[in-house]
Parts: sequence; C-alpha cells; structure tokens
Amino acid sequence: MSIDSNPLTLSRFLLTPSCNQEAAEDPGFTLLMASIQLACKTISHAVRKAGISGLYGLDGSVNETGDQVKKLDVLSNDIFKNACKFSRELCVLVSEEEPQALIIEENCQGKYCVATDPLDGSSNIDCNVSTGTIFGIYKRHENTTASEASILRPGRELVCAGYCMYGSSTQLVFTAGNGVHGFTLDPVRD
Repeated sequence: MSIDSNPLTLSRFLLTPSCNQEAAEDPGFTLLMASIQLACKTISHAVRKAGISGLYGLDGSVNETGDQVKKLDVLSNDIFKNACKFSRELCVLVSEEEPQALIIEENCQGKYCVATDPLDGSSNIDCNVSTGTIFGIYKRHENTTASEASILRPGRELVCAGYCMYGSSTQLVFTAGNGVHGFTLDPVRD
C-alpha cells in the first residue's frame, strides 16, 4: 500500500489561492466551503448508517415541493443548516426541506447565500441507491439587507455550485468559476 506524502485534500485546495480564485479574494468563502465539507462528511456517515440507525422510512410530513419527507431528509437538512450557520459566513439559506428562507440574525451574518437540497434522491435510500447533496452559493450584494431576494438571482451570478454524491464512495464536485474540481472522501482519514 502506497501512502501519498503530499496529498491534495479539499481543505488544502481551498487554502491555496492559486487554485481557488474565490478563496483568494475572500477567506470567508474557504470557511463556508469547509463547513459544507463537514456537512457532506456527516451526511455521508448518516447515509452509510441509515439502516443500523433506524433512519429508513418516512418522517410523516410533506416538503414544499410536495414530496414525502424521509427521516434522513430531516437529519440531512439539520446537519447542512447547522454546518453553514456556524461558519459565520452565511446570511441566507434556502433548502428544499424548509418552507421559508432562513435569514441569519444580523449580528451573526456573513456575506454568502446558499441554496441546497441537502439529500437529493432520498426516495432511493431504502433501496441502497446513490443519493446526494446539491448546493449553490451566491455572494450577497454589498450594502443590502439579507432577505429572500438576496438569493433569488440568475445562475450566472453563482459564486460556486456543486454536489456531493453518496454511494460506493463519497465524492464532492464543485466549480467556483475556474474549472471543475472533484474530491473523494477517504473514510480512513475522514
């Protein structure tokens, strides 16, 4: 078995300004992406343990798009929401699992707006088929108040967009405008 003495991890990539233009312009972006990375690792662990942890099945509610909500949807939403909130870089979060946009308290607001489906394809979870997290990040316009309007913008204004796929491996893929970058979770190094 070969061990790489100089691995390019997602964290290292995010901290390398020459690799990541948005991070070079704003270190807060790196903090937010590190929080999304943490959310994806935690959701990946929950997906792998779903059967053992009793997370299969319906929660008993219906989300804003009319889908039956799974127990794992609720958990994934909480994980993603908390990870982004505590980055202190978030000002607005829109989730498929939330009836309204989450506006962060003014004294704790960052400058980024995130749209997400924390566990897309959750109807597949009981069949052991791949699921994933989808996210898009906008930067709030300067001198504006954080509101739902902060995120209701065209896709061309995205600062970053990506997904994390949970299956036989966990892969995070994103673009911040300078190529597409993919990272695979090493569960041993986790």
